[in-house]
Amino acid sequence: MKKYLFFASLLFLCICGLVKVAAGQAADDFDRGVKKVLFEYDEAFDKKDVKTVERLISTNYIYFSSTGGTTTRKQTLDFLASPKFILKSAKRTEIIGYSSKNAVIVSSR
Repeated sequence: MKKYLFFASLLFLCICGLVKVAAGQAADDFDRGVKKVLFEYDEAFDKKDVKTVERLISTNYIYFSSTGGTTTRKQTLDFLASPKFILKSAKRTEIIGYSSKNAVIVSSR
């Protein structure tokens, strides 16, 4: 369950929080920008650094889980700050990104 919530949180970050990175960039720059922000997000999440995650995700951030559920920005930050949440390990592979006018969607495993 915690593993899914972690990856769900990462996806939601990508949906709303990476628009600044992707705006007007070429494909290679976009790819580097997305990976840079994902790396920073992953590091902050691993350290339970709520302030950094809060800075990285959009105020209208929504995480969409693989089962169709959603989690708001507040729920994600509350989850990360909870002493009940303990991340033992995580690894991101197969990063794919898509952008539109005002959103970026990134999928990873």
